[in-house]
Amino acid sequence: KMRIAHYGRTTSKSSSKPDFSVSAGAAAAAGVVVNREQKRCSYITPNSDPIYVAYHDEEWGVPVHDDKLLFELLLLTGAQVGSDWTSVLKKRQTFRDAFSGFDAEIVAKYNEKKIKSINTEYNIELSLIRGVVDNANRILEIKKEMGSLDKYLWGFVNHKPISTQYKLCQKIPVKTSKSESISKDMTTMDSQVLVALALSLVGGLSTSIGAILVILNPTPNLKMLGLLQGFAAGLMLSISFLDLAHNAINSIGFLKGNLWFFSGVIFFAVIANFIPEPSLAPVPNKKDKKKNGDEGGKDIMKKHRRQVLYSGIVTAIGISLHNFPEGMAVFLGSMKGLRVGVNLALAIALHNIPEGVAVALPVYFATQSKWQAFKLATLSGFAEPLGVIIVAYLFPSNLNPEILEGLLGAVGGVMAFLTLHEMLPLAFEYAGQKQSIKAVFLGMAFMSASLYFLEISLPKEMSL
Repeated sequence: KMRIAHYGRTTSKSSSKPDFSVSAGAAAAAGVVVNREQKRCSYITPNSDPIYVAYHDEEWGVPVHDDKLLFELLLLTGAQVGSDWTSVLKKRQTFRDAFSGFDAEIVAKYNEKKIKSINTEYNIELSLIRGVVDNANRILEIKKEMGSLDKYLWGFVNHKPISTQYKLCQKIPVKTSKSESISKDMTTMDSQVLVALALSLVGGLSTSIGAILVILNPTPNLKMLGLLQGFAAGLMLSISFLDLAHNAINSIGFLKGNLWFFSGVIFFAVIANFIPEPSLAPVPNKKDKKKNGDEGGKDIMKKHRRQVLYSGIVTAIGISLHNFPEGMAVFLGSMKGLRVGVNLALAIALHNIPEGVAVALPVYFATQSKWQAFKLATLSGFAEPLGVIIVAYLFPSNLNPEILEGLLGAVGGVMAFLTLHEMLPLAFEYAGQKQSIKAVFLGMAFMSASLYFLEISLPKEMSL
C-alpha cells in the first residue's frame, strides 16, 4: 500500500503488461524510499486489469481529504453492489461527467428532468441517480453543520488513518462498529444533542424533587440535605479529578491539560463572584404576629412575605444562571460518550435537589401556594437544557479531539470549583464536618463503581 499526501496525486501509467514493483513515481510523491523489488499485494496478478493495478498502486490506502473525491467514493462503493470493483472503476469517468465532477452543490439542485436526461445519456439507473442527488443534499447539511464532509468523516477516527493489517481480502469484514456508527450518525445527525438534552432535563428538573420535599414537609431536614450535598460532592470530585482532568492530561499533555482545567476553574469563579450560590435562609414564622398584636402582626407578616417572595424569585434567577454552565458541561460530556454524560447528569441532579428546596421554601411561605412553589423551582431547572440547546449550535457535534478533551478538562475545573467552593461548605453547615466527609467518600466510591459498571455494560462506541 502507498500512502501519499493527496488522493490521486500520481498519474496512472497503465499498460497491458503492468510492472509488479511499486511505482517509483508514487514513492517519490510520497517522500519515501522504496525498494524496487518490493511486491504488490497477492491479489494483484499478471491477469489483473491495468486500471485495477493502477488503483492499487496510486489510490488504495491513500487518505482522502477532498470533499468531491469523498463524494465520488461514496457513489463508487454503492455502485459496486451486484458488480465488481474493476467494472466500477471503468465507469468512473462516466460518473464524473454525469454528476458535474461530484460538486454536491450542483448535484443537489438536479430536478426530475435532469435526472431522466442523465439516465438516457449515460445509461445510469434512475435509483442510483436519485440516491446520488439525495446524498448530495445530506452532504450539504453536513457541510453546513461541520464545515466539510472531510472533517465530519475523519472525526470518527480522530483524524488518523486506521491500519488494519489484514493479509487476505476474505478477512476484511463487511462492516465494523465504526462504520455502523458513521452510518447511524449520518441518518440521525442530532442524536448527541437529543441525548444531552434528555440528560440535562434529568439533572435540571431534579429541582422539582426539592420542591416536592418542601410541599410534603415545609420544614426541611437540613442534616439530610447536607448529607445529600456531601454525597453529590463526592460524585463531582470523582468525575473532575479521576475522569475528566485525568483524561485531558493523558490525551493532550500535562501542560495543556492543566491550562484547560484551571481555565474552567477561573471561568466558574467569575460566575460565582457575580452570582453566589443561594442558601437556605431562615423563613420568618408566625411568632412575629403574636409579638406585635394582630394588626401590627399582619402588616409585619405581609412585609415578611413580600421580602421572602422576592428572595425566592432572586434565588430562582440565580440558580437558573448557575445551571446554564452545568448544561454546557452535560452537553460536552455527552459528546465524549454516554458514560461521561450519565455520570455528570447524576451528580448535577443530586446537587440540584437542595437548590429546588432553596427556591420552593420561600415561595411556598410567601404565597401559601404549592403550585407556585413547584412551578418556580421547576422553571429554574430549565436553564440546564436551555444551555444544551444554545451550546449545541455554538459547537459542532464532531469537534477536533484535542479541543474536545481540553473542553472536558475545563468542565472538570468547573465541577471542582463548584464542589469545593459551594457544595462542601453547605454540607459542613447542614450536616457537620465528620458526617459530610463520610458522605463525600461514599459518593466517590459510588461514582467509581458506576464508572466501572458503565464501562463493562455499554457498547465500546458508546463508552468513550
